Order: sequence, then structure tokens, then C-alpha cells
Amino acid sequence: MRRSPTCWCTWTTSSSTLKTKYSTAVKTAIGKAFKIRDLGEAKVFLGMEISRGVNGEVKLSQRRYIKELSQRRYIKELLQRRYIKELSQRRYIKELLQRRYIKELSQRRYIKELLQRHQLVNAKPRTTPLPPGSRVLPAEDDNKELADSTKYRALDGELNYLATSTRPDIAQAISILARFMGKPSKVHMGVALGVLQYLAGTKELGLCLGDGDLAMASYSDSYWISNPATRRSTTGYMFLLGGAPISWNSHLQRTVAALTVEAEYQATAADVRETLWLRKLAGDLGLGTQAIEIRTDSQGATSIGNNPITSVHSNHIDVQHHLVRERASRKEVVLSHCSSEDMVAVVLREALGEIKFRKCIVAMGLAG
Repeated sequence: MRRSPTCWCTWTTSSSTLKTKYSTAVKTAIGKAFKIRDLGEAKVFLGMEISRGVNGEVKLSQRRYIKELSQRRYIKELLQRRYIKELSQRRYIKELLQRRYIKELSQRRYIKELLQRHQLVNAKPRTTPLPPGSRVLPAEDDNKELADSTKYRALDGELNYLATSTRPDIAQAISILARFMGKPSKVHMGVALGVLQYLAGTKELGLCLGDGDLAMASYSDSYWISNPATRRSTTGYMFLLGGAPISWNSHLQRTVAALTVEAEYQATAADVRETLWLRKLAGDLGLGTQAIEIRTDSQGATSIGNNPITSVHSNHIDVQHHLVRERASRKEVVLSHCSSEDMVAVVLREALGEIKFRKCIVAMGLAG
């Protein structure tokens, strides 16, 4: 294959009939050895635009990339000369997000490929990833285990790619399914296919960027004793920038929480650790290093984080979780109370009903 580029270069200067003859022969030979798909003539390759002349000559250009570079350089010069002050910088960056650059991130094509791969193109769509209040448990009987778990693991990995990229609405479901990778059952496979059915009806959803003020805020929540087997709780948090999610997580807590407030405080501690990293990243991007607000619906967790006191109910909480109190005293984070009705991160802690689930989707900035 090392000499192939030379051959292709020769064909581009040959007649159309000769080029078609050789290209067809090459496609046939490769198709016998590998599984391939003929997508037609290439238009874009590694960011380079491909255009073809009348005689078959090929031209590679990067007009779009050069245009973006010139725009970035112009903006940098304006910032260096202080033609744009801090307030107008934010407005101008917001305008760029709204008009010139990426406004929506979605994976429609990838979801369509998954549906075709698992033969669910014509499946009946579901309104939520998991049934409301459902709890997925380990397989009890050996005869319920999958004979070959390869397909389950592959599907879970494919769904996890969506959950960590552009679909935070399925992150909680995938977090649960990932716990049974070592010993999946037929029930677990059915739940995973149910998530795929939900995606079949919502494949147009994506992250909408640039529609709000470039201020960062976070929501933190937990579900006490969400896992009946281990009695551990679930943490869920989400960061919004400009009304769109930029970071989210749903995972099982590492230690058992004796009280509801302890589970909430552990979730807040995980949120604070992510906040410290995002705050440094925001400073590098010129978005400022002001304190980031963390909203939680637990007044007890907010009180423990803001007040340097101990009580009978909180003196057993691990020292590592008091990172919240330290960073709050340094004014690096601001803990505030949020009502349960306005808590966006609830979608990352448990399976919700359709009405509450749809409300969270709109609040987190997903639209189609």
C-alpha cells in the first residue's frame, strides 16, 4: 500500500474512463479482503476541502480553516490593544458562539448507526431511558446470565460514548448498566436496549451552546442508599456555562453514608473537586476566576459547608469531604440552596417520570 498514493495521483491526470476502471478494480480487490463501504467521492479530508476539475485533477484547500485562523488572530490583536474591554469581550465572544462558531453539538448520525447495528430502526420509542423508580439488580440465578456478554459490553461502551459526549440525559442509566459488565444478565441487556429505544425517539437532541450569559454554575444532588446490594448512595452533579452543560457525572459513592445529609455532603465534595479544575480552565480561557456557585437542595449540606462547626450528626464525616468547607472559606466556591423543583442534577441520580424528566432536559440546555 505504500505505492498506492503514487498510483492514485496518476489516475487523476488520466481520462475519466481509465480512472473509473482502475478505481473500480481497486475497490473490488480491497472489498474481497476487508469489509468496506463506498461513500462516494471525498469532499473533506482531515479538515481539507477537496475539489475536482473537469479533467479529473484534484485540488486540496483549507479556506475555512484559514478564515477561522484570521478571525482568531484579529480577535487576539484587539484584546492585546485593549480595544475590547472586559464587558464587551464577553458580549463579543457570546456573539461568536451564536453566529459564527458551533451552536449545537449532537450525534444524530452515530445514534442512527447504533439503531441499524442493533436492528432497532423501527422500534417503538420510549419517553425515558429507564422506567420511573426502577432499580437494576445483579443477576440472582446463573441461568439468567448471558451466554456471551460481548454484545452487552459493546453496547454499553457505545452508549457510554454518547453519555459522556453530548447526552447527559442517559448518564444515570449508563452508570447503572456499567456496574454489571462482569456478569450481565438478560434483564440487563433488555434495559440497555430500552435506553437505545429512548434514543430512537430523541436522536435530534443535542447540546445548545451560546444562548445564555457566559457564567458558570453547578448543581449537586444525591440519592441516599440507591444501591440495595451495597447500601451506597449515588452522586450526580452538572455544570452549566451559557445555559448548556459542559461537565456532568453520575456515579456510586465510595463509602456508605449513614445519613441523608452525609450523602448530600459527599456529592457536594465531588462537585467541589470538579469546580476547582474548571475554575482554573476558565481562567486560561479568559472567562475569569471568580467563585463558582454550587447549588444543592440540602440545607444541611449547605450549613455544614458554610459553618466551621461539628455536631453529633456530622462529626463522623470523613476529613476528605471537608474540602467543601475549606474552599468555601477561601471564597473559591459559593454554596447556595436550591429548591428540589429547580434541581437539574436530579436527572443524574435516579430514574424519573416523563414530566419531571422533560423539565430537566429543558433546564440543562438539551434541544432538538
